[in-house]
Amino acid sequence: MKILPFVSALAPVAAGSSVKVTRLSCCCKISELMPLVRQLHEEARATQALLAQAEALRLAA
Repeated sequence: MKILPFVSALAPVAAGSSVKVTRLSCCCKISELMPLVRQLHEEARATQALLAQAEALRLAA
């Protein structure tokens, strides 16, 4: 499976409080991409949880 990164000049990577994942452009079946998409979403959720925890600790200090 060949995956090429695609960055759109119109869409920022981070906007406000939401985090955007860089879009991927490829020539494969969607079923082949689903594990990768799931992994990217899990990593984004974990990062957001760590950032929220760090912010909560910062505010509590």
